[in-house]
Amino acid sequence: MICRHALVCVLGLLTVWTLTGCGTPDAGQAPAAPPGATYTGPRYLYNTVGSLARLDNNQPQIVSGYGVVVGLNGTGTSEVPAALRQWLINEMTKKGVGRQMYDDILPMSPEQLRARPNTAVVRIAGIIPPGAVEGSRFDLLVTAADTSTTSLIGGRLWTCELSAGGLNPENFYLTPLALGRGPIYLGPVDDTSRDVFELDENLRTAVVVAGGEVLETRSFELILNQASRTRARAIADRLNERYPAAPSDDKPTANAISPLVIQLNIPERYVDTPKVFVDLVMHTFIDRSPSLVKFKGEELAALLLEDPSQTNPIVQAWKALGPNVAIVLRDYYTAEFPEVKPERADAPRRFPETVTGNRSVGTGKVPLFLRLAALEAGAFVGDERASEYLLELAGHEEPAVRIRVAEALVNLPASNYGTRALLTLLDDKARSVRIAAYESLARTGSPLVERTVMRARNDEVKLVIDRLPVQEPLVYITQKRYPRLVIFQPRLGFDVPTMAGIWGDRLMVRRTAANEPAEFFFQYRDPKQNNKMVTDQHQIDPTLATLAYVLAHRPTLSDPQVGYNLTYGEVADAVYQLAKAGAIDAEVEVDRSLLTRLIDRTRDDRGAPALERPETAPAADTVPENALPAAAAEPGDSAASR
Repeated sequence: MICRHALVCVLGLLTVWTLTGCGTPDAGQAPAAPPGATYTGPRYLYNTVGSLARLDNNQPQIVSGYGVVVGLNGTGTSEVPAALRQWLINEMTKKGVGRQMYDDILPMSPEQLRARPNTAVVRIAGIIPPGAVEGSRFDLLVTAADTSTTSLIGGRLWTCELSAGGLNPENFYLTPLALGRGPIYLGPVDDTSRDVFELDENLRTAVVVAGGEVLETRSFELILNQASRTRARAIADRLNERYPAAPSDDKPTANAISPLVIQLNIPERYVDTPKVFVDLVMHTFIDRSPSLVKFKGEELAALLLEDPSQTNPIVQAWKALGPNVAIVLRDYYTAEFPEVKPERADAPRRFPETVTGNRSVGTGKVPLFLRLAALEAGAFVGDERASEYLLELAGHEEPAVRIRVAEALVNLPASNYGTRALLTLLDDKARSVRIAAYESLARTGSPLVERTVMRARNDEVKLVIDRLPVQEPLVYITQKRYPRLVIFQPRLGFDVPTMAGIWGDRLMVRRTAANEPAEFFFQYRDPKQNNKMVTDQHQIDPTLATLAYVLAHRPTLSDPQVGYNLTYGEVADAVYQLAKAGAIDAEVEVDRSLLTRLIDRTRDDRGAPALERPETAPAADTVPENALPAAAAEPGDSAASR
């Protein structure tokens, strides 16, 4: 009886619970968050990676630290901020200072070295770009850490460690993310540039071109809008199929590590252009159907005709469709749509009309914006036919169009039409167009660029002298990707007569007759004679390229010809000052963008690195150590005028 009664009670309680509580959430339990939207962004890009996921870990990483600049000509100081004094001694001791010759410095104690006026403690800041791989390089901004250092000209940054928050004296033992080292670069000193720099601060603030070296690869991540193991695997498979890893890559391009996250690794061919790779990935359609390329290619053209403001995402989507999209794009290469043969002999001839849904691409004239967009995408996917029409547009009246033509041709390095177009643009009346044409030729390793590479003692690139086969002279000084002196007109030299002196007449050039060499006078401190002032006199070929070579060359047993081993910054300044003095009949374009960007974006008003502003990081153009880029890459911004 008791068991039966207990059973009835239990059943009764279950009934009450079922009627009153089953399926009802407990009091206080928060309702589940609604799932995110499957797709985001414009409808015409639905089912692309970018519509199904967002990119994460894609912010620049600011790194900083303290270092020592050596090799100054008495413009450093023995003063060291108190908070850094013991750290500096420890760093010197770790590097072997006092025990052996280190970095061309004779053995001396850390205290003796610190007391020399040829050294200075500097603050260092740099920006590691998103997707940077181990060993890639980036530029560094260095600023004298004390007020007694008057100039960093001629100095060289000792190898130092850089980390996030490394300028805080209490953070000396953070995990290093990069190393910094290399020669100091200061842009040519121009009194007219005071509106950009205060002259004194300009001498105390400088750049180490490609001086930062990344210690650990920074992978991107794709975060899905909705967690789905099936979708994550489908996206990863599609990306591995579309952008396969090279045999030298140690990881697949994409790896679905969870239903929500896909790890994205940059293939070797995109190491120097991670933004190009990311743009392709985010605009890649997941659909593999054979009809996708034609259908989507035509739909995108119709949309662009309706809304030219969508040019950039549509061009990126065309590029991501791959080489087969050229079949669609060719209809828009010409100024007019091609005529279609009639089906019957008596039928009227007409222009084709591509219809997608209720949209029509139209007939007759192809708008310039559509034509340029198609040619840019066609060149990117390697369609040789695009080069013929790009050659035609190389004569367009608008400089902006000619610049886009030059930039597009970087993707067609073996094209005969493209080479002709770039040769034409090298002699363009607009300086920015000429520079854009040169950049495309340089990035493709064109034999039209006569190149001399000057290397430092450690075999790193110190200076590249490029000469171009054109008639109109121009000198271009730039540090993008690597330090360069670009001379438009191979035999550009010194006027007759010329008698010019710079640097307080420590460097003088004289030329008295057209068929005679130039005389070169240089006064310098000779370390082999206890830094005694020595004056050399030589006769040299009267060209600017020869002078630059002599100034930069470091004599060795295998190459003992005369040279003074000056830094890139000193050579660039010499060229600039000689042109300013009237010794060279050519305009000089100085690319100040690197220095101005780094100063503006990594310093606050007090001169301290502004570490809270990673979103303003400059685009990264770097080269691996001991190497120059040969593969095609997207051109950067035009050089800034002096």
